Amino acid sequence: MNPNSYLTIIIYYFIISIYFVTIGNASNGTSSEKSEKYTKSGIKYLNEGKYEEAIIELGKALKINSKDIEAYLNRGIVYNLIGKQELAIADFTEAIKINPKDAKLYSNRGVAYRQLGDLEKAISDYTEAIKLNPKYPVVYGNRGALYANTGQLDLAISDFTQAIKLNHKDLAGVYSNRAGVYYRKGEYEKAWQDVLRIQQLGYEVDPEFIETLRKALNK
Repeated sequence: MNPNSYLTIIIYYFIISIYFVTIGNASNGTSSEKSEKYTKSGIKYLNEGKYEEAIIELGKALKINSKDIEAYLNRGIVYNLIGKQELAIADFTEAIKINPKDAKLYSNRGVAYRQLGDLEKAISDYTEAIKLNPKYPVVYGNRGALYANTGQLDLAISDFTQAIKLNHKDLAGVYSNRAGVYYRKGEYEKAWQDVLRIQQLGYEVDPEFIETLRKALNK
């Protein structure tokens, strides 16, 4: 087995899905209140996996209130989930126009760009999300994976390390990714230490990768 082929496989992405959204209160009888009613309904359908129904409800919200950021965000998430990345990007972009200071909008658009294969734009959006929210561990994990995929190994390690410091929700996955990058850099002992950390977290590591590392370290 070619170790480099294997390590290409273990570099993966953490897809951000912002499903639960807090809707602000509105005065009775306002168009904003009616919009929020449809937005809440759309989010409910999204969480139930009823994507077509979610799109319909969120579309109704946007017809009433074309500035409903949460409707754009959640419809964009639905489009991303069903493989309509261009429509997802359009919705995230509209939301960004309304509020260019919301990190989760850039992070979700970054995921859509990544799924389209536009890694440069994905990295750019992840970077903007991090500027707006420097304590966003999932985005560090996402950007680190793209840096690894594009051969920017030192930047990848830096992002994975930051994701770990911020207690990423999938620590074993981040350690796995960082171990792969360390291996590619020839830093076998650091890769080995990450393997041990994965095992300490209660996860198994691919036996072939362990054997490859043992040989490299003469263990």
